[in-house]
Amino acid sequence: MPEHAVATTGEDAPRSFEERVFARFNSLNARFGSLASLMADAAARLASLEASQNDMRLNCERVLVEITQTKGALARVESKVNAITVVLSEIKGVSECPEGRME
Repeated sequence: MPEHAVATTGEDAPRSFEERVFARFNSLNARFGSLASLMADAAARLASLEASQNDMRLNCERVLVEITQTKGALARVESKVNAITVVLSEIKGVSECPEGRME
């Protein structure tokens, strides 16, 4: 029998070709099972990240609305401060006039 030929009969003979093929299929099946498990875990993590991203987007939109409202309120306060400054400068101008002269 040549060196590369495998005996498939006898008590101490190695496993048959069919047994080796099925063993290889079982091994591949186990590997695919673990890959499927890893892919399911990755899909679950991705879904969790997408949910977090959506929550973050909603929070950012709320913050932008608040910033816009705050800018509007600040502009109104600034307008009032400017009006008060004008009135105060007019009052100061009147008080600096000589007594007999009012503008």
